[in-house]
Amino acid sequence: MRVCKNKECGKTLIGKRSQAKFCTRKCRSKHWREQGHVTVDNKNAIVQSVEPTSRHLEGLNNVVVDKPKNISTDSRSNELMRSIVLLKKEIEQKEKLKNSYQSSFNRLSKEHKSLSEMDIHQNGVAITATTATLGLGVGISKGKYSWGAGLLGLGLGIIAGRIASNVTANNLESEIKNRKTTIIKQQQVLIKKSKQVIEELSMLYTNLTTKMRLLEISEKTVSQEGESEKTFSPRKTFSVPRKEPKTVNGIISSLDFMKMEFHSLDFQGSWLNFLGTPETTFHAVVHGRPGQGKSTFTLQFAKYLSRNFGYVLYLSSEEGLVKTMKDKFEMTNAAHKNLDIASFKSKEELFNKLEANIYHFIVIDSLNDLKMDIDDLKRFKEKHSNTAHIHICQSTKEGKLRGSQEIPHEADIVMKVENGMAILEKNRFGRIDFEYQIFK
Repeated sequence: MRVCKNKECGKTLIGKRSQAKFCTRKCRSKHWREQGHVTVDNKNAIVQSVEPTSRHLEGLNNVVVDKPKNISTDSRSNELMRSIVLLKKEIEQKEKLKNSYQSSFNRLSKEHKSLSEMDIHQNGVAITATTATLGLGVGISKGKYSWGAGLLGLGLGIIAGRIASNVTANNLESEIKNRKTTIIKQQQVLIKKSKQVIEELSMLYTNLTTKMRLLEISEKTVSQEGESEKTFSPRKTFSVPRKEPKTVNGIISSLDFMKMEFHSLDFQGSWLNFLGTPETTFHAVVHGRPGQGKSTFTLQFAKYLSRNFGYVLYLSSEEGLVKTMKDKFEMTNAAHKNLDIASFKSKEELFNKLEANIYHFIVIDSLNDLKMDIDDLKRFKEKHSNTAHIHICQSTKEGKLRGSQEIPHEADIVMKVENGMAILEKNRFGRIDFEYQIFK
């Protein structure tokens, strides 16, 4: 029998607590306090841990701390190559499984077709002919009036044959119906399994592309020391407010309107081809299903903006400041002195803590995670009126933007990310239906 580890208690542990170390929480706290692991603030009655990091890591094995460190190109490349090999093997297995499901589905389809084309009365004709022949033979051989009896036997044989053929046909029809129902159910199961495998394959291929991109980066010697940096004006003085035209009751002459000046961003290269020249306070929405490359694409965009145009804030509420986000920064080489990261976990925290107009660009990843609706979005844009906004949203299984459809109507640019490609669905600054390859 176990006893409480608190020396001053020593009670026997029975019942539900027979496998525990202490009889009550009070005994446990007292024991650890005596051991020197915790201290008690009697004034506020709060128990505080002396070594929170060590306490947090208790019970975990093989824990490593992800610190900034210099990793040799060879070791990093070897690790990535091993990951790529394992991913390729897993993809190969999933492809075989998908093909086997397809083969089984095709086999069942052929069986269903053959059952539908089967003539269930074919056997009945043979049964009728056989019984009629037997009846004729028996009638001729046994009857007093051989031919008359033969004809009678023939008639009785036909009747008996028809009855037997109908029974056989009904039984066969029932069996075919049951088998066809079973086939349909089996096909539905195969369709469900195939969809699951296809989704898993999509995730694996995306992961493989990411690993291969990381391998390509790791094999290059990237140095930012000699990189030419653009300097920006101090924060709080960067905005270029639009001059409101003089109107009469909200009406302006078209000639005066044509004299108005608007400020746009001088995009170059692939970003110019993809987006054109957006206004300095543009609003873009990026949506897609999980694992398709939304965050990676938006980080590439943020990298371009921070290096060439101004200060960028990337709000990662969905992932936060975790290793996976660090990996994405490393993969895209996005880290830069003009790019900041935040991890606000609620829209209230976002509104209260983020000062207005200190960033040229604000990326929110994602609106769904912060539970921001169209009214919250308009209020946020009004507060940061001199800022361009890039917002990430989740998509439904059908590929449509999840949530209010007023959000894409509010935006200037709408992009859908799918299978490592960003596709323009709406663009007020250029053409649509353009594609941008995320994993090059």
